[in-house]
Amino acid sequence: MRVPVTLVPQRIVFGGDDDGGRKPGQVVGAGRRDARVGAFVIDALRAWCDGAADRQDTIGWVGGCEIGSLASELAETDPLARTDLAVSFERWEAPIRSGLARMQARGELSECADVTVLATALLAAVQGGMLLSQVRRSSTAYRHAVSAVIDHIESYVLR
Repeated sequence: MRVPVTLVPQRIVFGGDDDGGRKPGQVVGAGRRDARVGAFVIDALRAWCDGAADRQDTIGWVGGCEIGSLASELAETDPLARTDLAVSFERWEAPIRSGLARMQARGELSECADVTVLATALLAAVQGGMLLSQVRRSSTAYRHAVSAVIDHIESYVLR
């Protein structure tokens, strides 16, 4: 039996207009905007990851990530579901990658930064951190994993 999978992640705002203008449907991470858009983006990434940890903290890390749980159950037994899950993870990773690419195009992120690698690393930190935190019933592993990757991304922000 084929299980349709769709993932609708939160959106991360990468920069934007100084007048506060936003596109409909954008969710802004909690972070004070300062003169450096790069700093704002890093704050937004941290807020996005912190929000996920806070939501999981409220339920005691029971269940972990729904998509990660589905992936571990279906990837080896249902090839069509595995394909849908891969597409869902790509939908989650794509806005991270494209936001980092926009930063790079604006000269806010070093040309040395491989935005594909960074986006994949952040998604992997989210998923791996959620799994460890689910097993340990503590957000510590998740918060450490995503912080390490975001710190690495921040090392490419041009000051």
